[in-house]
Amino acid sequence: SREGGCSRRGGSSPGACACPGPVPHGALDRNAPIAYARGLARELPDATLHIGDSSGHDIGHDRSGEIMSVLASHMK
Repeated sequence: SREGGCSRRGGSSPGACACPGPVPHGALDRNAPIAYARGLARELPDATLHIGDSSGHDIGHDRSGEIMSVLASHMK
């Protein structure tokens, strides 16, 4: 089945996700600890952690151009 754009291989753990890609996270995020993002990036196959030093929880808005560039590089 497909969930969130990832192919699941019979499991619900992040490691079961077959789509590699970036994990963006704001260093100033007070809602989700950066340790969670680091753990997720370790568990996902071929994932790369991208930390926005001056961003918080709204990193997708604050650094949208940078994130889109990173996503585009993974599409090639």
